[in-house]
Order: sequence, then C-alpha cells, then structure tokens
Amino acid sequence: MEAIKYFTSKTSPSVKLISCVSDELRIITHSWDEKLLKFIRKIVIVS
Repeated sequence: MEAIKYFTSKTSPSVKLISCVSDELRIITHSWDEKLLKFIRKIVIVS
C-alpha cells in the first residue's frame, strides 16, 4: 500500500491509471517506460 501512495503522489497529470494486483504494479501513461525507470532508480537509491 505504501508503494501505491508513493506512485500516486509522484505521477504526472498524464497518468490515466495505476493499478496493483498481487505483486504487479501497472501504470498506463505516455512514455511509461522512461518514467517507470526513473521511479525504480529513485527507489533503489533510497533503499
């Protein structure tokens, strides 16, 4: 649940949908791959 709060607070207005089912996190937006990589890098650095 904490991950969803993080992602929803950091997404841009172009994000249409964020869903989390089991261990999957799905984000639908333009340039999703670039944006997701930026999030992952930030999480890895923070962890």
